[in-house]
Amino acid sequence: MAGMAADNADRSTARSVGVMCRMSPAEREELKHLARAAECSVQTYIMRAVFGRTEVQDLPRGRPNGNRRPARPESLSAP
Repeated sequence: MAGMAADNADRSTARSVGVMCRMSPAEREELKHLARAAECSVQTYIMRAVFGRTEVQDLPRGRPNGNRRPARPESLSAP
């Protein structure tokens, strides 16, 4: 998919669109708090709360194939 980072390209073809929602910093913290209380990510919390999709589960963290990102070349590393 053009313009999509490789990390996200492998995650899910069903979840390939990013949506930005503007809110105050306090509202963002409240959203994070609600997601933590529900023991899920903010994305999963929104999918459940907004769309009523109780079957939505958090995806495992990291890359799906278990590979880690390649190390940054030393020339690009921060001092």
